[in-house]
Amino acid sequence: MKTYSEIRAQARESMQGRWGSAAIALVVYCVLMALCQGPYQAHTMWGGQIESMLVRTWTGSTAFLVFLLAYFFVECPLSMGLSTAFVKANRRESDSILRDMFSIGYANMGRAIAYLILLSLIFVGVFLAWYIVAIVLLVVYVAVFMSGVPFKTLAQDMDITSDDALQHLIDIFAAQGALFIVIGIVVVAALFVWVMYISYKYSMTYFLMYDNPEWSTIDCMRESKRMMNGHKWELFLLDLTFIGWLVLCIFVIPALWVAPYINMAHAVFYQELLQPDDTNSAAVLV
Repeated sequence: MKTYSEIRAQARESMQGRWGSAAIALVVYCVLMALCQGPYQAHTMWGGQIESMLVRTWTGSTAFLVFLLAYFFVECPLSMGLSTAFVKANRRESDSILRDMFSIGYANMGRAIAYLILLSLIFVGVFLAWYIVAIVLLVVYVAVFMSGVPFKTLAQDMDITSDDALQHLIDIFAAQGALFIVIGIVVVAALFVWVMYISYKYSMTYFLMYDNPEWSTIDCMRESKRMMNGHKWELFLLDLTFIGWLVLCIFVIPALWVAPYINMAHAVFYQELLQPDDTNSAAVLV
C-alpha cells in the first residue's frame, strides 16, 4: 500500500481538471441538504410562537415528514453518489463529479437508504449499550461513596422537606465531584472511540456498492468490514494528516478545496485496498 504522502499526491493528481466540478458538486450537495432540513429547523426555532396547539402540531408533523422524505430520497442517494463519484474520477472514468453524484446516487438509491437505516440502527444500539453502562457506573459510584457515609445519620437527614438534608447530599456529591467528572470523561471518550471504530469499519460500503451493483446492502457492509480489518487505524491516521488543511480552512484555504481533496484520498485508499493481499499486508504506511 502507498504511504500517506503518496496517497495524497495521487489524490491531487486525480483531481487535476476536476476541482471546479468537485466544488460545484459540493455546493449543490450542501444547498440541497440545507433545503431538506430547512422546514424542520425553522419549525424547531420558531414553531413555539404559534399560539394554536392544533396548528403547531400540524406544522411540526408536516415539517418532520418533509424532512424524513427529503432525508431518504435526497440526502441518502446524494451522500452515496458524492462519495463514489471520486472513485470513478480516480479511475479516469469520468470528468464530471456533479453528474456522477446524481447518476450513481440514484442508481443505488435503494441500497443507500437501506445502508443508512442499518447504520443508524447499529448506532442506536451502541448508544443504548453505552447508556446502560453509564447508568451502571453511576449506580456503582453512588454505592461506593455512600458506603463511607454514616447511614444512620443520613437516614435521619433524609427528610425531603428539609433544606438541610438536600444540602447534605449536595455536599457529599460535591466532595466526590472530581471522581464523577473523570468517570464521565472516560465514558464519553469510550463512546466516541466505539462510534469511530464502527464508522471506519463500514467506511468502504458506498464504494463497494458502486463496484458490485449485484450485491445487497448487507453484502457490501460485510465486505467493508472484512476489507477494513487491520486497516481502520491506517485510514484514521490518513484522516489525521488533513488536520492542518482543515485548520487552514478557517483562515485561508476554502473548504470547497479541502473537502474534495479528502474524498479523493479516501477513493485512492479504497483502490489500494483492492490490491492483492500480499502487497497490501506487506506495506507500512508512514
